Order: sequence, then C-alpha cells, then structure tokens
Amino acid sequence: MLPPAPYLLICSIFSLTKAAPAFIVTNVSLKIIKEINRLSDILPVRTYYEESKDYGSFGTHFHSYHKLILVREGIAKFKINQREFLAGPNSLVIIRAMDKHDWFPQKIPYKRYAFTVTRQQMLTAIREPKLLSFLSFNNPKSQNLVLLHPEIAEKLTNILNAAILESDEKKPFWSSRVITFIFHALIELYREYPDMFDIGDNSRSTNTIMQIQNYIAEHFNEKIILDQLAEKFFMSKFHLSRRFKAITGYSFKSYLIQYRIGKAQMLLRDTDKPVFDICYDVGYENLEHFIRIFHKYQGITPHQYRLYWYREQVKSRKPQETHVFEQYANFSYHNLP
Repeated sequence: MLPPAPYLLICSIFSLTKAAPAFIVTNVSLKIIKEINRLSDILPVRTYYEESKDYGSFGTHFHSYHKLILVREGIAKFKINQREFLAGPNSLVIIRAMDKHDWFPQKIPYKRYAFTVTRQQMLTAIREPKLLSFLSFNNPKSQNLVLLHPEIAEKLTNILNAAILESDEKKPFWSSRVITFIFHALIELYREYPDMFDIGDNSRSTNTIMQIQNYIAEHFNEKIILDQLAEKFFMSKFHLSRRFKAITGYSFKSYLIQYRIGKAQMLLRDTDKPVFDICYDVGYENLEHFIRIFHKYQGITPHQYRLYWYREQVKSRKPQETHVFEQYANFSYHNLP
C-alpha cells in the first residue's frame, strides 16, 4: 500500500527510482517539494518509520513544517543551514521549518523514525511556552543534533511506535491523539535536557509574554486586541509587540491568526460543524473575512480543506495499486471544489 499523505511521496518516489537519483532531483522533486509545502498544513501531524538501503541523496530542500528524526541504526551525514554533522544510533536530528537541509547515508541500512508537525499545530496543541521553545527560531540554545541517552531514545521509540499505530488505525480523533504523543515526547526531552528548552532571559517581560500565550490559548475565540492586552498585562503596546516577536518568533497578529486557523483545522477535521459555526468558534465575526484569512494562510478555503481531508481518509482505507507518479500527476491542488 502506498502512503496516503502527499508528504510521503518523496520517499516513495526515491525508493522506486533508485537507478536515476540525479533525474529525480532535477526534474521531479523540486516540483513535488513545492506542492508538498503548499499542502503541509492540510494534513495533521505525521509520524512514520523509514529505512534507506542505498547511499542516494534527495538534494538540498526545505519544508514549511518542523521535522524531528530519531536515528536507530546506521549513520547519515546531515547538512542543515551550512552546518554538517554525522547522526548515528540514538541521535535526534532537529530540522526546523524553512531550514535548508540535505542528508546522505554513510552506513546502511539507515533506519530512523520521524515526525513532522507544522508551526500552527504546535501552537494550538501545546500550551506550555517552555516546550514550544524547543522548536523556536529564537531559542538561543537551539541545536540541530542531540545525542540521546539510550534509555531516552528507547522511550521516544516507544512513543513514536504508539503514534504510528494510532495513525495507521485512524480511529476517531486519531490526529488529535497523535499530537499528544508528541507532547509526551517533548516532556521526556525536557526532563532529561532542560537546557535545550530556553526562551532566553527569565525577566519579568518574558514571563508576561508566556502569560499572554496562555491567555490567547484560553480566549482565542473572543475579541483580542493588542491595546487591551497591553493594558491588561501592564506593558506598553510597543514593548509588548517587540518582546512577543523576540520570544515567540511571530508578530502578535500572525501568532493569533495562526492559532485560530490551527483550531479551525481541528474542527474541520474532527467535527461536522458547518464552516459558518467554526468561523465564530475560533474568534471571527465575519464569515467572508474568515474564509479569506484561511485561504491566505493555507492556500485553500475551509470547505476545500475539509473535502481534501475526507478524501485522504477514504484513500488511506483502500488498497493503493496506482503508481506513485500517476498518483501525484492526477492530484490537482486547484481542482478541489
């Protein structure tokens, strides 16, 4: 059975065409990467296991989502934003959204677990700013490689196996449950490596921004205005905006929009609520404005998002005998009704 998610087409195409990796990189993969990045926020968090039995490289690329790789066997050479390093067994590789990267197996078979999560999914599913800082661009102690203690690597392996089983079975609310496994994984990492979870100084303003993040999580469906927040938390509007961007990596407006869109995605996937109701449930008072904002950040409308999600659910339950290239060629992002 071929993997249902467009994201996994990269691995499938490469494995099916090992004889011509140069052709893949120059003529096929760039187009697919572009399509995948446009679709990356449509699908929920993804967890999977992969094995590479050749020394091919996919070529330098980037994603609009975060990706963590847990190496269990073999060795791979990674290049992330001009930095090169080797990742062997029990290595955790952290690839943040928009990081330019490539990898080259050095010892095969190269076996690893991976999970991908979008920035919106992280914002809406994880309420703890400390845990969110692990994948923050502004974390002063951010790393791309962590050598885990064997027992921690084993714990993460068990968590990821449970997430993969949940993804395969696709029971009700499976995508929401998978993100809880990632939450557990981050907790395990924090308990063992707290220094990697750093939001900078521990000043009063930093703690205030963390309180504001929690406030947004609790009141995102209400009217939230920067001026009112500044008054509520005893900060100037300018200082709040500057500190918010410095700590979270997002402007206040972008953070709030992406948080609301993430919540809307969950409701579109997990409920049968009309788009009109979801619009108000996530804090928008005008349906046309909500659809326009959703389309601006996702590339499709809320209705198209729900239809695509349902179609992926149906496809994942049917045998897939179609060649992977045909599967990609027949999919049209713009043909969604």
